[in-house]
Amino acid sequence: MLNLTGIKYKFLLTLFFIGTFSLEAVSVRRLSEAVKDYNNERYRSSLSEVKDYLKENPADEIAYELKEIIEKKIAFGYLKRGYTYVAEGYKKEASEEFDAAAEYHSELTAEIEGKYLQILESYSEKEAANRMIYSMIKRPVPSDSEYYRVVGSVRSRVAEEEVASLRRDFDILKSHVNDLIDERRWGEAVKNIKGYLEENPESEVGVNFLTEVKRKAAEDYFEQALEKIQSGEDERGRELAGISRDYDERWYTNVLESKIKGVQTKIHMGDYGEAEEIINILKHLAPELDGLESYYVDYVSETPEGFLNNSVRKYEEREYSEAVSRFEFLKGLEPENRDAQLYYHLSSARAYIREQDLENIRLHLIKVLEISPGEKEALEIFERLQDVAEIVNNAY
Repeated sequence: MLNLTGIKYKFLLTLFFIGTFSLEAVSVRRLSEAVKDYNNERYRSSLSEVKDYLKENPADEIAYELKEIIEKKIAFGYLKRGYTYVAEGYKKEASEEFDAAAEYHSELTAEIEGKYLQILESYSEKEAANRMIYSMIKRPVPSDSEYYRVVGSVRSRVAEEEVASLRRDFDILKSHVNDLIDERRWGEAVKNIKGYLEENPESEVGVNFLTEVKRKAAEDYFEQALEKIQSGEDERGRELAGISRDYDERWYTNVLESKIKGVQTKIHMGDYGEAEEIINILKHLAPELDGLESYYVDYVSETPEGFLNNSVRKYEEREYSEAVSRFEFLKGLEPENRDAQLYYHLSSARAYIREQDLENIRLHLIKVLEISPGEKEALEIFERLQDVAEIVNNAY
């Protein structure tokens, strides 16, 4: 049989204990409990729940269908016991069972009695009763398809009222969402809060709760992503990192920046091995970390001195855009590095020469002279600024 235990019942119990639910929620709880009791073979209790529900919802056709199914189930049980007594020769006990069956569902009782009488025309009373029992076991009433159809409708009714209750009351919403969080069902949690906010757009607590849950979801998926990267499952790790970013992009960006700052700290402390380990994780985790961040790998592998020398080589080879990026990274990492500052502005000036941007050429040359007064290369470029064509030609 269908099992309706789990999150819906935790939700319904929450409704009961909070005591703030509506009359509709109470009714739906009774109908839902009726299904639960039926699944646990507590048929009389199930019938009582449905009858209580119908007192408040007398026009509910689905509830009447469920009531008839339960009554059929109870009557069918009495009938099977009755024919068992017939087969064993206990006519009085059999008669009592048949009377009880008729009280619950007279039509079903009459229908099965008719089938028994047909069998009795060809067989002895005992044999006819045994054949009747075999037929009832083979074709139980109600059928599974009949039961599942009605229960499916009941479940939809419960879900509809659950959504309505969640949209009406923040305490109910929060309790339900916390249950979802415990099961890491982040998508459903966020969807429920958004549903509440559609009905209560001015709810500050609702907005704050949504922010909190989305951040928690981002944290959870980010931790999962790190685990996958560390176990060599890069593709799945990047997928989970993307989900983390989608839930809370600001938090995700801040975490990456924090990780990068952690690399800087490790480098400043001379812990190049640990720095490289973090870099490799970030490189696999977030391919979007290009530009300045990508130079951490080079910085660690080339050593600080080697990185500076290779950057100067880029400048000397007239790869000015690359040189600008490398020196910008280096001066951010080593703010006191005079050479990094100097070559950053020289590279920038050279790059702007190619773009014929006189204003930015002057700005960067002034910075060069502030760092190194009398810098020969900067002075030579200044002298040629009057002839832009000459500057452009000398740049290539």
